[in-house]
Amino acid sequence: FSISLKTTKRLRSMVEEKDTIFLSESGVRTVEDVLFMKEQKVDGLLVGRAFMEREHPGQLAKEWKDAYGE
Repeated sequence: FSISLKTTKRLRSMVEEKDTIFLSESGVRTVEDVLFMKEQKVDGLLVGRAFMEREHPGQLAKEWKDAYGE
């Protein structure tokens, strides 16, 4: 089993943006990953492990939201 953010990039190219909500479901661990997802025009992220490993997951969510800029 492996996780690669490149899978999101590959799948994104197969989905039209119009009237579609596109989610990335795994592998996001850093602000750089969040910015990569923004480049792929991802509408949402399913994050678990990164939040579970942080003492203050709400702060991490705020940092990522600020980085995404929306």
